[in-house]
Amino acid sequence: MGEAKKHNPSWLEDGDMTVGVDDVTAMLDELYLSEPDEDSSNRALARVSEALQARGVGTLYYDVIPETPVGPIYIAMSERGIADLGFDDSEEEFLKRMGKRYRFSIQRSRKRIEEVAGQLSDYFTGERDTFNLTLDLRKLTPFQNAVLGAIQEIPAGKTISYSELAKRIGKPKAARAVGQALGRNPIPIIIPCHRALAADGSLGGYSGRGGVRTKQALLTLEGAWG
Repeated sequence: MGEAKKHNPSWLEDGDMTVGVDDVTAMLDELYLSEPDEDSSNRALARVSEALQARGVGTLYYDVIPETPVGPIYIAMSERGIADLGFDDSEEEFLKRMGKRYRFSIQRSRKRIEEVAGQLSDYFTGERDTFNLTLDLRKLTPFQNAVLGAIQEIPAGKTISYSELAKRIGKPKAARAVGQALGRNPIPIIIPCHRALAADGSLGGYSGRGGVRTKQALLTLEGAWG
């Protein structure tokens, strides 16, 4: 057999890279054959992990907050952050929805969602009006990201109309599309889609459990309604 080549693969370099699943196998082969030093090995494993996560291969951790003012809340966490907050009626329904949305293995873990649960508890008791949490929004389109980014700039106690939100993202004629993007918000409450109202000041719609009653309850909690 010939001498193994020195371990200096380009994919070890820092910077953004897009790789496919087949490339991951080639990366591992190159790693195993090159007799890397410890630093190179650690960097290589980190790059492979990034590649797998970018392709949707990984683990999703979840648990339920059984009692809140708006009913049970299911939380799903990836390695990047919160991926989903669900008002699902059952664990079975939640897991079925996660299975369709992500190609991840799914594990229940209270430890993984403890920080989220704690901040939500503070929010519902009026001790917190902002969240300091990392979000995983990789499944969103650029338009959805723009809409959800804009609604996050609306503080607790304030509201904005769908049409005004459309103007803020540079799409003044897209009020209906803005409403649809908010309706597909994967992380309600934390991304406060409930703070968007119809042009006449009415509640408009809300896709979470309880519909507009839940939306009204959240706005009342924040002092923006009633």
